Amino acid sequence: MKSRTALFGLLAAASTTTSSADIVHAPISVSSPFGEQLFFPLANIINQSGLSNTYVSGETDFASYTATTTHSPLLSQNNVGFTNTSSDGPQHFTFDLGDIYPVTSIAIWNTDSEGAVSSFELYADDDNNLDNGTTARLIEPTNLQYNDPLLNIPAEAQVFSFETTSVRYIHVNGLSTLLPPDYYSLAEVVFGVVPAPSASLVGAVTLCGLSRRRRV
Repeated sequence: MKSRTALFGLLAAASTTTSSADIVHAPISVSSPFGEQLFFPLANIINQSGLSNTYVSGETDFASYTATTTHSPLLSQNNVGFTNTSSDGPQHFTFDLGDIYPVTSIAIWNTDSEGAVSSFELYADDDNNLDNGTTARLIEPTNLQYNDPLLNIPAEAQVFSFETTSVRYIHVNGLSTLLPPDYYSLAEVVFGVVPAPSASLVGAVTLCGLSRRRRV
């Protein structure tokens, strides 16, 4: 009885130490059927260029990082990504997370250029093609704030949360820009995901299962 109690205590302790906050997850790629500009490639949206702090994908705490990190507004530093199509929209960006992850939120650092996305919606998908249908709409059409292009103010992260969804591909569908028609642009994007269980929790569950099996 004591050993059984100890095992459940170990399980509870492991569960407590591993119930941590969401972590930052960086997409492995970003694309758009609307193309990308040569000097402002879409990869700039996911490569940490222009951010005031760096993160480690899969390790950095999402909430604290997004609350304290800004993005430089200087386009001369080549730190934003633009599509290569000028239109009234909508235009979208597709993010490949590299695998299926339990995603809970998105953080967007907007540009302060004329192509700044001013409203968007978010979709989950099982492939990188928005036009053939999606698996879920994560965020209804909503506004995205942007700074005055003349003031050169560093952009703060705008965080949007939604019901935890296991997904690999996510589409940011830009519905409008600051001064349409224009090329669509974003500065940086990361996602918040639920961290995987640690080895200590998995080990505790295994021990508990072995103990119960021996008793049977």
